[in-house]
Amino acid sequence: MIEEYKWFWEAFDQYAQKNHLKNTSQRKLIIDCFLDSKAHLEADELYNLVKTRGINVGLATIYRTLNTLKAAGLVQLRLLDDNRNVYELVEPGFHHDHIICTQCGRIDEFSSSEIKKYQLKVAGNLGYFVKYHKLEIYGVCPACHK
Repeated sequence: MIEEYKWFWEAFDQYAQKNHLKNTSQRKLIIDCFLDSKAHLEADELYNLVKTRGINVGLATIYRTLNTLKAAGLVQLRLLDDNRNVYELVEPGFHHDHIICTQCGRIDEFSSSEIKKYQLKVAGNLGYFVKYHKLEIYGVCPACHK
């Protein structure tokens, strides 16, 4: 177990026990591929990544694994403006927003205390209590802009 993801495996094991899920080797290998990628992945991208490692699973197994991780609160599904559904890791205590290239689909994460403060100010001025927020900025990345 990689120390960087110890929190993940502890949370997943707890969820699996609570929900009487078997800890299958296929599921573990799929999750390892997802974590190793450190990327926002579509299900078919994860499927292809798993296949490159010589793991024989179906796309339905990939979806079931991702849905299990989503139910456990360990990944979230994001529908992007280009109609891609990407899954990303939910790290406890780490909030971030996204900037997305409209040409190549590259996704970069960023965190800004100034943006967070301004969003809270706007919500407060309108009488809202903020539960969460997500911000996506769309533009052209440096590589595509050349």
